[in-house]
Amino acid sequence: MKRKAEKADIVKRKVFHEHIILLTEGRFLMLAVLAVMVWLPYLFVRDRMAGMTLAWWEIPFLLLVEVSLYYALLCQFWYRCFGCLVVTEDEIIWKCPFMRTVRLRKTEIRYTGIDYRWPGSARKAVTPVDMAYFSTKSYPQECRNKSYLLRNKKGFIKFPAGEKLCRYMSEWLPEPYERVFAAASDGYEARRRKKERKRIEKKMKMMK
Repeated sequence: MKRKAEKADIVKRKVFHEHIILLTEGRFLMLAVLAVMVWLPYLFVRDRMAGMTLAWWEIPFLLLVEVSLYYALLCQFWYRCFGCLVVTEDEIIWKCPFMRTVRLRKTEIRYTGIDYRWPGSARKAVTPVDMAYFSTKSYPQECRNKSYLLRNKKGFIKFPAGEKLCRYMSEWLPEPYERVFAAASDGYEARRRKKERKRIEKKMKMMK
């Protein structure tokens, strides 16, 4: 009954972001990488225009650095630092600058779940490093525990299964798709209560 009452009061538009570290230090790092990728070719062109002779290895080295920065950092972390998940009344929208926006209507969702980053028991605790997914098709088994191999695309959206997202999805999604998020939300709440109980017990011991 409590969850049904919460569904009626759910916010019509909610925005979710990644961890605060990715939003601050992560974004700064991405912008620094972009600056380096622009600065290195500039130095190369400037030296050529000045008539300087370049060593044979400088061009391959420049290309290696550019490609490495692109694949190692931009491809893997850009969408995590600048991407966000927008949940409206009837659809989920994933947005990221310079990347295609993905929309998935609530009525189109046929599969939901949480892909754990590391294999283990099905009842293991959900953490923010695990990925929640919403899809029109079943989750590919070859990517189980390897969500980093998947990208958001038409009919498929993934996002870190943080506590706020799990709680919201347990209220936003219809039966039976919300069950996995309701269980994850309850797990987060149980761990918080346990942590608070230990904190109180520790405080009581110190007062004796």
